[in-house]
Amino acid sequence: MPRVRGWVDASQTLAQLAAQQAGLTGSQTADYVAQRRYDAATTALASIVSQTALKEQLFDQWAKHKAIADRHGLRFISYAGGSTITASGQAINDPMLFEFFKAFNYSDDVVDLYAQLIEEWRRIGGYEFNIFSDISAPSQSGSWGALRYLGDKTRDGIKSRATINKSSPIQKSAQRARFNMGLCTAIAQGSPTLWKARASLTSS
Repeated sequence: MPRVRGWVDASQTLAQLAAQQAGLTGSQTADYVAQRRYDAATTALASIVSQTALKEQLFDQWAKHKAIADRHGLRFISYAGGSTITASGQAINDPMLFEFFKAFNYSDDVVDLYAQLIEEWRRIGGYEFNIFSDISAPSQSGSWGALRYLGDKTRDGIKSRATINKSSPIQKSAQRARFNMGLCTAIAQGSPTLWKARASLTSS
C-alpha cells in the first residue's frame, strides 16, 4: 500500500498546483482540489489494473474457461461479476485509502476498465454477464453496487455495468421470462422500477 499512498499524495499535490496555475484562490482552490485530488492516482492505478488484473490474469482465465465450456457444449456465463478494489489487512481501516478506493471504484478510469472488460467478453463469445450487486453502498469491504443508491446518476459510466448484456443473444422477452411469477411495481410515475423476483424461475 505504500505505493498507493504515494500516488494519492502526488495526485493531491498536482491538483493543488493545477488550481494555482488556474488562478484559483480560497474556497475555489479547496473545491477544485476536493474534486480533482485523486485524478492522477486513479489513472495510475487503472493502468496497473488493466495490464495485470485484466490482461495478464482475468482474460487469460476467461479464455481457458471458455474453451472448457465450448468443449462440453455449454454457454459461458459469469457469476458475481463486476469490480471492486479495497485495501487489505490492517490497511483496510486506513481512512485515506478507504476514501481513495471508494472514489476509484466510481471513477471514469473504472469506466474505461469496464469498456475493456465488455469488449473482451463480447470478443470471446461470452453469454450472460451477471453483476454481483445492482445497488449497494460502498464500504470497507468493497464497492460492489452498480449503483450506490436508487437514483445514483453521479457518473455516466455507471450505465456501462448495466449495458454489458446488450449484445447477448438473449432477447428482452426471454430475460423478462426469467422472472416468471415476479412482481413489477412502479412507486410513482417516473420512479425506478423494482423487481421482486420470486423463487419459481422459468427454465432457460
